[in-house]
Amino acid sequence: MSVTSGKFPRISFECETRSSAQTKRAKRDGLKRCSPALLAYRIMLVDRHTLDKAYRKIREEALHSVGGCNTLILVALSCDALCAAKILTYILRTDHISYKVRPVSSYSDISDVAKTEIQDNEELRSIFLINCGGIVDLEKHLSLEPHMSCFVVDSHRPIHLANIYADEQIQVFDDDFIDAGEIPSEGSDLSGAMTSSDNISSDSEDELDKLSDVDDEGEAEFDGLNSVEDATTEEGASDTLPEEDNIVGTASERSHSDADNEGADVDDAEAADDDDLTEQEKQAREVRLQEERAHLAPAGNDDKDDDDDDDDDDDDDDDDEDDIKISRKRKRNEKEAAKRLRRQRIQDYYSGSYFGHPATAMMYELGNLLGKTCNDLLWFAILGLTDQYTSGRIDQDVYESMAQYLAEEVNTTNGEKDGEITTEDGTVVRVAETGKISADRDELRFMLYRYWSLYEAMYHSDYVCPRLRVWTSQGKAQMEEFLAKMGISLIQSKQKFSFMSPSLVQRLREKCRHYGEKYNLPNLFFRSFSRTYGYRQPIAATDVVFAVNALLEASIHTFQAEAGEAHSFLHAFNDAMDCLTLKRHALFQRGVQLSKSLHQVIFEQAVHIMESGAITRLRYFRYATVKASGVEKGRAAGEGETAARDTILAQPLALGRLARFIITLHTSNGQWKGARSRPLVLLSERGDTYLVVATNCNDGESDITKNRFGKYFQLAAEKISARIKHDGFDTSIIQIRKEDAQRFIETLHFMMDS
Repeated sequence: MSVTSGKFPRISFECETRSSAQTKRAKRDGLKRCSPALLAYRIMLVDRHTLDKAYRKIREEALHSVGGCNTLILVALSCDALCAAKILTYILRTDHISYKVRPVSSYSDISDVAKTEIQDNEELRSIFLINCGGIVDLEKHLSLEPHMSCFVVDSHRPIHLANIYADEQIQVFDDDFIDAGEIPSEGSDLSGAMTSSDNISSDSEDELDKLSDVDDEGEAEFDGLNSVEDATTEEGASDTLPEEDNIVGTASERSHSDADNEGADVDDAEAADDDDLTEQEKQAREVRLQEERAHLAPAGNDDKDDDDDDDDDDDDDDDDEDDIKISRKRKRNEKEAAKRLRRQRIQDYYSGSYFGHPATAMMYELGNLLGKTCNDLLWFAILGLTDQYTSGRIDQDVYESMAQYLAEEVNTTNGEKDGEITTEDGTVVRVAETGKISADRDELRFMLYRYWSLYEAMYHSDYVCPRLRVWTSQGKAQMEEFLAKMGISLIQSKQKFSFMSPSLVQRLREKCRHYGEKYNLPNLFFRSFSRTYGYRQPIAATDVVFAVNALLEASIHTFQAEAGEAHSFLHAFNDAMDCLTLKRHALFQRGVQLSKSLHQVIFEQAVHIMESGAITRLRYFRYATVKASGVEKGRAAGEGETAARDTILAQPLALGRLARFIITLHTSNGQWKGARSRPLVLLSERGDTYLVVATNCNDGESDITKNRFGKYFQLAAEKISARIKHDGFDTSIIQIRKEDAQRFIETLHFMMDS
């Protein structure tokens, strides 16, 4: 049957009743193909339907604690994580549960918090990790006391198998993004650790083999790698890369104790009674045994005397011995096959990083199950989903299906409220609709256009800019022609959007829909949401997300908070949390201005990289070094901000956006598609180090693929013994010293070519 939900859209999977023999054969193959109920018993994944049961346990533990803070919440620095924390803290407050929130940006931060907040803490009962902790073995990072429980709400994938098979102290909230049939069986080497000496290849080898050495216009070849020949992969070779449990420092040695654990499963399978087998299976096994006997038995004498009883007895004894040898050999072969299959399944499971549903989706569903939802929680769920979509973490299909559910929730909780009332004498009075959420299918893909001029918003749009190539004189003329077709003059388009003629604003969407396709802009709209506060214009969810992310990265290192910046780190986190509620409008406006400055820097840097030919093309990826010219003090000072100590593009979120923007510039005109498609690796200066971000070259919003660079980064750094920082929550981000950067890129290419 297909398991579905009435809540957020889920990935359904098929399950069926199995006989004991079938279940044992599944174990022998290293699979977990059993019913969801049995699966939930064996692994610590909290099903979405049972989130309320897990919370009731938290509430009971809190009631039995004596004073003090009994709940600790560790929050990653992303808009989705902050929104999920907002929902969780609201639920905790309704039950009078004391809590403490700590922002974290790396696993080093988590280890530090564990030393100060968790170890020897008799009052602490529950620990939440939001958008962090899922991809590593938490038992090695948290020193949990026997009376503590840890709950993981993380959208990063894949979830570490050690967390899935942990005891009840560690429980992972499951969004059903993980197919139960893809989870390898329990046993040793749950981390799938691999060193550079192991056989390495990618399960996207078929795609890589299609890549040709066709020269791309405006790209430079790396001379040091010109002599590298195209690598070929032997059939049957391992073609995936596993993920590690600890991504800090060098890779650990692979475990060699698989045999003992694998043998246990096979022995169970062999112990199955013949009654459990079907008649057809019994006959097939008998035929196989006869074939093996014929293959192993020595050649006999065709002319022997059939009446010799002594010879017959000797032959029977020999047959019994042969049967035993065949049975032992078959068991050994099956054990080895099971070991290889399980190891391959683990490597497939850890083959690359990707993202599941937003953490806010699970938290909002928890509120639904507890009957504690409200408009504020719905707004936070909308912001979390919008953040995942605008950051390129989920594809358009997932976004549309989840946005459809949220739109239904909006219509249910908000309805059609009149924005005005009529007095007894017939006077119509407009009233404030504070807090009302609206679902809008026609949100324009113009960057922060409500707080910019229409001209600037289109010029810096991630959708309009690549398609019209507005940085060229021809593209700029085409954009101005598009505005003229819509009846908007240059003077009107360059004034602030809020000052434009109401009649022009009213017919803007209709004109965009009418003329958009003619100018290669067929999808100028997407489904989104907005919220009203007082008598101000509605505030779009996308604008809030951009403002919050800008506040998070404007003046701090989100890769890892360094000594002396703890105050700035915490201050930026608190500002971003306050911005979510929109009650401090001045704070929101500051975030908008910072976001506009960031977009201008990204646009200028992307155009500079393209026109200067700074991108170097290799067989398996492209790379470029970013000489980031951060937000200038003069520009930021006008909004009461000071420039960051390091360049603004030396931050993970900003550098990732730059990489995606550069990719979009090239894929929109067809340059980086098909055989020319390769991931992009950007290196941004950060003091005496480089921040390195790898981004897949997806053909569109519906083509989000796994990012396989996390393991390659680790192996390349290990190969050259480079000093690195690789303990962020996103494994495709690494920090490396400048003197090691060139060797690192060369080794990275050779590792992918091996």
